Order: sequence, then C-alpha cells, then structure tokens
Amino acid sequence: MVEPRQTDGIRKMSIPPWFIILVLLLLGFALFGDRGVLKVYKTYQQKVELEQKISDLEKTNVELRQQIEALRTDLKAVENIARRELGMVRPDEQVYQFPSDEQKRLPQFPTENDRQQSGQESEESQVDTRSSGG
Repeated sequence: MVEPRQTDGIRKMSIPPWFIILVLLLLGFALFGDRGVLKVYKTYQQKVELEQKISDLEKTNVELRQQIEALRTDLKAVENIARRELGMVRPDEQVYQFPSDEQKRLPQFPTENDRQQSGQESEESQVDTRSSGG
C-alpha cells in the first residue's frame, strides 16, 4: 500500500492517489450522505423543536380542560364570560360606556391635500342643471 521511496538516504512514504480519493469519498458520505452527520444534526434539531411544540400544546390542553371544567361547575365563570364576551348585565345594573382610544382623538385641521381633494370631489359632484333649449 505505502511504498518507501529512497531519496538522498532518507526513506519517504508516499500515499497513492486512489487511497486519498477513497478517504475523501468516505468523508463526503459521512458528512453529507442520507445518514451523514449534517442530516443527523438537522433531524435532532427538528426533534427538539417538535418536543417543545408538544410541550406547549400539552400546557394549552391542560388550561383548556380547566376552563371547560370551570364552565361546567362554576357559575361565576359562566357569568364572567357572559359579561366579557356577550356584554350581558344584570337587570339592576347601570352600564357606563366610555369612548375608545380612536374616539378620544381630537379632530384634526384639514391639510392642503385634504382641501385639494375636497375641491376636486365637489367639482365632480356638481350636476349640470341647465336645460338644453328647445
């Protein structure tokens, strides 16, 4: 396999080219093949991500089961949801409504662009009421 080469009284070992090519091919398959190191690493990362998703979904399921049980047994929970989501009130209660953030904004003065646009709209909306002579 390895041939000793004699030069100036020193023996040198030379590696045949086919052996180097074989080693490179094996390394290539080990790194980039279907079961190579990179593929195994990517698969491991996917496994970790999926386990995290499963854990999150299990937590969500526990919370939802608790909510279902509360709705079946606790009238306060049902009342809370009816008030919050359906806007229901008791007959003896008074409801105070406050404007939302969008309604609280002060009116804005029209800008030059607004004036030009409103001028164009008013010209387009005018109807010719003159009668054609007959």
